[in-house]
Amino acid sequence: MPNLELSPPLLLVTKHHRSLDDIKMLIHEHYQLQQEAIRQSLIQAKLMGDLLFEAKGQLKHGQWSNWLKENFPFFGETTIRNYMRISQNWELLQETATIADLTVVKALKILSKKQKAEKLLQPYAAPTEDLLSFLADAELQLKHFKTINWQSAISERISPVLDKLNKTEKQLNTLKLTISRCFR
Repeated sequence: MPNLELSPPLLLVTKHHRSLDDIKMLIHEHYQLQQEAIRQSLIQAKLMGDLLFEAKGQLKHGQWSNWLKENFPFFGETTIRNYMRISQNWELLQETATIADLTVVKALKILSKKQKAEKLLQPYAAPTEDLLSFLADAELQLKHFKTINWQSAISERISPVLDKLNKTEKQLNTLKLTISRCFR
């Protein structure tokens, strides 16, 4: 890595002797170095997260916090958690975006949106299972009706099913709207 420390006098002396083409070329070079540093920062965060998980696995219960404080006093708890989140969700990040285009901040935003979406979906998981169970029970009950009065039996049983379906449809539409707002 080149030494990037330039003293102000050197800048003053050299800036008048460069051509515009040289300046353009240097800007392009530094831009490429900057982009590579951004890409490397996410990869380094992931690798540190991997190592943190490895260390945590070797420590006994209750030793983790002290080990971190003793060995990495310059890391805050949030930074450590973020490195571990990036490591833990690396495959998701690779599926969601091009790693070369991601910064640490962008990666954490993606993971935050994923977490918000999961929280939004959580309340709807149980009603869906309840609805499927209810429909299976209703189907079994309808099969047992062998009377002439099929129409009244069906209308008695189908009404609660339709009510549940309508309620679930409204919940799903609300969920879609909420999720679409999260990803704006």
